[in-house]
Amino acid sequence: MSQKEEILAYVRKHGSITPLDALNYIGCFRLGARVPEINERLLGWTDHHLINENPMGKYARYRFETDEERETRLNE
Repeated sequence: MSQKEEILAYVRKHGSITPLDALNYIGCFRLGARVPEINERLLGWTDHHLINENPMGKYARYRFETDEERETRLNE
């Protein structure tokens, strides 16, 4: 199974993925590099930059769009 397939399977099972999840569970050091490749194949993939509690700042969490988010995006 490719890293892209493993990332998608993880998100389907857990609802979302962070770069640390990708590193710990899939061995993917560069989740941000895989996301554009996934976007080419799959619509409805979103990212959210969350504020972390530590001084390191923000990190990304990737997930699938909800039906409402997809409809709003398509109607814009």
